[in-house]
Amino acid sequence: AKILLHTGILQFSSCVLLTSVLVNFGLFVLASQGLYRLGKAVVKDDRIAYYAALFFCINPASIFMTAPYSEVLYFFTLIYALNGLQAGAKYAASFLIGLGVFTRSNGLIGTGFVLHSIAKSFFASVHKIHVLHQRSCSITYMREVITLGFKTAQEMLICILLCILPFFFFQYFTFLKFCQSPSEVMDPSIKNYGRQQGYHLQGDEPSSWCHNPLPLSYTYIQQHHWGVGFLQYYTWKQVPNFLLAVPIFCLSLRACYYFLNLDHKASMYLGLWDFRALALHRALMLKKVDSFEYDEDESRGSTQNVGLNSSENGDPKVEDLEIPPSLKQLPSVGDMVVFALHLLSLVIFGLMFVHIQVVTRLLCSSSPLLYWYCASLY
Repeated sequence: AKILLHTGILQFSSCVLLTSVLVNFGLFVLASQGLYRLGKAVVKDDRIAYYAALFFCINPASIFMTAPYSEVLYFFTLIYALNGLQAGAKYAASFLIGLGVFTRSNGLIGTGFVLHSIAKSFFASVHKIHVLHQRSCSITYMREVITLGFKTAQEMLICILLCILPFFFFQYFTFLKFCQSPSEVMDPSIKNYGRQQGYHLQGDEPSSWCHNPLPLSYTYIQQHHWGVGFLQYYTWKQVPNFLLAVPIFCLSLRACYYFLNLDHKASMYLGLWDFRALALHRALMLKKVDSFEYDEDESRGSTQNVGLNSSENGDPKVEDLEIPPSLKQLPSVGDMVVFALHLLSLVIFGLMFVHIQVVTRLLCSSSPLLYWYCASLY
């Protein structure tokens, strides 16, 4: 693009557009690769992971993935953050989610993935401590649990800050620019356009949001300029836009129902509890086995048959150790729950607050679960 600019073939604005398209195209390819790797790690099915990546390449919002929009950059950071969580790199994942928040403010909801991963690791560790100390002093057990709780709280606080601080950094930058900075020289065409649209320009009297206890420009712009608010979009003239959004809403709700319905117990506990370890612990308490090794890494979403057979004296097998057929189809049902809850939250948020015509690209650039569901039907 720079060569074309210096040769005079393209103007500066055209070079910016060309560069944006090329960068987004590269991010689009990398995001599809990341989605494939994430599918292999979570769904543990190469076929579903492969077709999910293909469906991502032809999704209804793909035009926004290559045009100069922020959707593909956000999806890129989210997908690689989720891959980081699968690898246990919580701080790196939180940093990537924070970069995504720099790109799109709705990326704040991605913090839930990190918190879910930390909480799941905490419960798995508590269960391990409980099993190891069930016949020992309860004081030792409580001391280890409290120590683990403090470490988990510290880890959670650091991850939350990494995720949300970029949002507040940008809000603080906006506050300094529009609430405290003097006017700056700007292009007359930009200034005239701002005046025609009724925008608050730098150097004007501070806007009303500048005087709020928590001065956030985001909420002011959403309400004042875009008319975003609870059920604000439910008007008769928006019926055609709602009809356009019906397919993606139906697909999203069906995907959530499908994955949450695979294992009711895992869904009831929000995917936080490892029921394989729970079954082993129950077997131990009933003295069906004398000991077992609990591998915390294997506890994440594992649904392998634990292989506890009847004892030599003919005692029956422990109940609930048989793996449901649905779990055999998708071995990481526990890990799928958080993706379903994430998508369901976006659907509810879109129905209640968002301009309905942008919901398709919002969901297609935020949820890998949509593509996994479509791939499972193929």
